[in-house]
Amino acid sequence: MTPSEELLTLFHDLVLNVWDRKQADARAQMDAMHKALSVLTDRKNTLMDRYLDGKIDQSTYDEQNERLGSEIAQARAELRNVEVIDEQIEELLEFADSVLRDPVGLWMRASLDPASALAKGSIPYRSDLCGRQWIWNRLNSLNLQHVAGV
Repeated sequence: MTPSEELLTLFHDLVLNVWDRKQADARAQMDAMHKALSVLTDRKNTLMDRYLDGKIDQSTYDEQNERLGSEIAQARAELRNVEVIDEQIEELLEFADSVLRDPVGLWMRASLDPASALAKGSIPYRSDLCGRQWIWNRLNSLNLQHVAGV
């Protein structure tokens, strides 16, 4: 059983749309985090200027500098955790197309039995299928499980 070309085109468009939306969301989140980090850095610089100008005492400076240093470190850690998907979308789409064209082959080569995979809501992974683990991760991250029932 092979899906029609119309269904393949629809799936291609759906994957591309979800991909674009997730990319835009990730970029917007990163932009907001960069702005927050910039504000914190500016505040720390202002704190230093006020201390050097004698407008605040040593203990106030130390307390505020430690607090801002912790907030900056936390913001940097959060920024590192934001992942922008940078793999090639065309390669992902080609792989998704091959999965749709040969679903039986996918299940036969996969490490999970079909019932377990569907119950878990994930696409099974096995490195020897194509040697590209990220493809499986990306398909899973796009949350397209509901498309399987189409």
